[in-house]
Amino acid sequence: MHRGINLNIVVFLCLLCCSCGDSEDLVFDKVNSLYETVTINPEIELLTEGQDLYARLTNDSIIYGYANGYFFTTNNWFESFDTQTLDDEIILNDYPLIYMDEEYAFFLINQNYKTKYLSFIYTVDGGDSWEDIEFRLNVGESLKSYKLVKDRVYLLVSENKEDSRIYEYDFVKKEKRLINYFENHLGIDVHANSSGAIYISLINKSHSSFEEDNTIYYSLDFGRTWEQSLFANPEKREIIFVNSDGEQLFLTDGAAIYRKVGNEFEEINIKIIDGKNISKVIQLDSNYLMAYAANDIYISNDSGATWEHFFYLQNILNVSFINKEIGIVNSGNVLMMTKDGGKTWEKIIYPYFYQNN
Repeated sequence: MHRGINLNIVVFLCLLCCSCGDSEDLVFDKVNSLYETVTINPEIELLTEGQDLYARLTNDSIIYGYANGYFFTTNNWFESFDTQTLDDEIILNDYPLIYMDEEYAFFLINQNYKTKYLSFIYTVDGGDSWEDIEFRLNVGESLKSYKLVKDRVYLLVSENKEDSRIYEYDFVKKEKRLINYFENHLGIDVHANSSGAIYISLINKSHSSFEEDNTIYYSLDFGRTWEQSLFANPEKREIIFVNSDGEQLFLTDGAAIYRKVGNEFEEINIKIIDGKNISKVIQLDSNYLMAYAANDIYISNDSGATWEHFFYLQNILNVSFINKEIGIVNSGNVLMMTKDGGKTWEKIIYPYFYQNN
């Protein structure tokens, strides 16, 4: 199915000064005890009326994002910014944006478990054109998990609660292919990265002992070849992070980090981040990791062996750093920025009353 969507571009060039509210709603530790204000274009109020702000910082210091039905970009920290909207026939406020960068954006339009299909609206050219695609499952199949990585999505499907399949759909080539079939394994979760690593968590239905149930299948070459690794703890099933070389992964119970050693994985830290459940991990270099859990961000300089608190913001939705020094954090309709590794922070989007000078 194909549907073209026209975009209307509105450019806001108005530059006015405004004053920021106080910082009583923020809690900082000694790492980031300083706070700065920043001059903001008052037209930014357009983006703060709701609670659906999503922003991503790219290596060329451009912020791409989405809020209240508008896609926005800025290359000067919101002194000025551009917006574009979709046709009125498409309303996206009720649907989550699940991936975005300067080229790719994906919205989950509908997830219907009764008729068993997923529908995405997506762009692969920076918003110049949009298409939608529907994934409908066969009789007896159920979708267990999916993962978007740049221009493709991986779909983990269970068949009759006994067997599992992993599909890959390429949004550029518009091709869907079956990349593996797991007999007597019930799919739980799939995770992948742009370097070709694919990890799949499954329950082995042929085992009678529950302690032996959890199994990881993984590929480091986009699904061409596969290896298997067993985990004794059946609770560790959902995978939220695989580093760039596919040699380390994080599991969502928030209690363990595993590093790949040969064909198996060894536990290197049983008490990650004060026992909190982490929702995302970012890798900034080979050893430097950043993770966030609910209201807190933590950093590690030793590949996850030890962690320290980095920043606090209520209800963190997304964290985007381009290096150890420069990054943004957004929560609801608040967007914070640091240019010095978290020593100082600026509010560059905030829903306070705008007053013209």
